[in-house]
Amino acid sequence: MVVELCTASYAYSGAKTRQVEEVSFRLEAGTATALVGPSGAGKSTLLQGLQGFLRPVAGQLLLGRRDPWRRGGRGLFGSIGTLLQDPGHQLFAPTVKLDVAFGLRRLHLGAAESARKVTEALGRVGLDPEVHGERSPWELSGGEKRRAALAGLLVTAPEVLLLDEPTAGLDAPSRRALFGDLERLVGQGTTVLWTSHDLEDVWSHAPRVLVLDQGRLVADGPPTEVLADDELAGRLGWDALPVLAYARRWGVAPHADPEVLADRVEEAWRARTL
Repeated sequence: MVVELCTASYAYSGAKTRQVEEVSFRLEAGTATALVGPSGAGKSTLLQGLQGFLRPVAGQLLLGRRDPWRRGGRGLFGSIGTLLQDPGHQLFAPTVKLDVAFGLRRLHLGAAESARKVTEALGRVGLDPEVHGERSPWELSGGEKRRAALAGLLVTAPEVLLLDEPTAGLDAPSRRALFGDLERLVGQGTTVLWTSHDLEDVWSHAPRVLVLDQGRLVADGPPTEVLADDELAGRLGWDALPVLAYARRWGVAPHADPEVLADRVEEAWRARTL
């Protein structure tokens, strides 16, 4: 599903100011995009607007080239799965397994198939079905709640997946598994947008990055360009990424693939020593 914002603005009910101001971008089906910016930039507000929790106060949202706010369009929001910043807001079932399985009810699967999908989804986010599956979601730690909520989304493979800080609370193996799952979903045509404060994750896993600052879109492009913009980094208070410092030290163009970067550095080293 193609997602498009056309000079869209969002504001909370009763607010005197807009949290998102005249933002325009287009997300093609089967693409992954990271949304970054300082705290309070409007990232979570923007995700709420895309999910349908907020209606644009100006401009337009299009899902599959249709306006979901027009008559008969609200069903389009059902094609979107969202991981909220506070996963406790979307956990409700008596056990973790039942919570993850809830989204499968509309698929009318058999009990065995449903159980298999739930087990796989829990394994993808690093939760042991035997250890955590029968526990109440409210007995989980903060990081475990996030994993359980994410499993509930991954189990149905929605057309559009919105994730607000999805790697918070995840250890390194679970982070790798998460990005592996997102890559597979994108390959199957899912449109993915995720927010992050971890620029190294963005550098390594996002083909495209959108930057919000004070509710406005201030940059849009590949991480190798956007995150290497010294003027933008200074404006937003970002520290230089180690990979950028490494590339600059050797005078080579940065690259998201560490093997490609290593080859460029090796060529530069050989050129200096010959």
